[in-house]
Amino acid sequence: MTLAPSEKVLSFETLPDGLSSAEAWGTWSFGNNVTLKFLAPLPEKFTVHLIASAFGPNIGEDFVAHVGYSTVKFKLTAFPEERNLEFTNPQKSQIIKIDIPSPTSPKELGLSDDARNLGIGLTKLEIIPI
Repeated sequence: MTLAPSEKVLSFETLPDGLSSAEAWGTWSFGNNVTLKFLAPLPEKFTVHLIASAFGPNIGEDFVAHVGYSTVKFKLTAFPEERNLEFTNPQKSQIIKIDIPSPTSPKELGLSDDARNLGIGLTKLEIIPI
C-alpha cells in the first residue's frame, strides 16, 4: 500500500492494525477492521483518496470509515478503483478506522489454502487537506 499524505509527512504512531504483509499491488485487510494511527492529528477537514478493491462477499457491501465522530460509508467492486471520502475532524483525531462488512478467507470459499479473513485490498491511501 502506498501512503501518500499531502503537505506534510504523516507517520504512523504504531504499525497499522488489521493489514497483512505488503504484496506487489498493495495489501489485504484481515479481520473485522483496519486501524491506522498517525503521530500527528489529522487535518480538521480532509479527503481520504483510496484506490481499493473488495474481496468475495464484501463486494458491493458497505465499508464504514471513521475519523473521530465522522463516518463515511462506501462500496467497492472486485477491481481496484478510486474512492474519495470526505471527513471533518474537529476532535483532531489521529486515527482512521475502516470496518469490514464480511471478512472471509479464500479457504472458506474454496479458492486456495489462504486462511486469512480478507475484506479490503488497499493499493493507495492519500490524505488531502481541504
